[in-house]
Amino acid sequence: MLGIANRINGIGGVEKVEIYGVRDGKIEVVTIDEQTQTYIRGLKSTYVRGEERELEGKVKELNTNHFIVTLTDDARSVDVSLTPVEFEKCVMRGSHFRGLKYVDSLYTDWE
Repeated sequence: MLGIANRINGIGGVEKVEIYGVRDGKIEVVTIDEQTQTYIRGLKSTYVRGEERELEGKVKELNTNHFIVTLTDDARSVDVSLTPVEFEKCVMRGSHFRGLKYVDSLYTDWE
């Protein structure tokens, strides 16, 4: 989204971008203009938190430099950033991990 918003009032002279879509048989328009651009840029370096989930899986990889554990359930894998204390507990539990309370979050660190 930021890539589109950055086109507004740039060297190309674009004042707004309109994206058309259809929902329930009706045409809907999303307009990205200077106000939208300001809003999107204001989201820089913020966290957007999701709902809490409990994860269970096999430990596939441990990243000791960044306290990240990669869990897998054979169908998919997920990287989870942990605090140093949580990471140590994970290391002590061995190859199977269960009961981690995890909140999805998106960190927006855009340039």
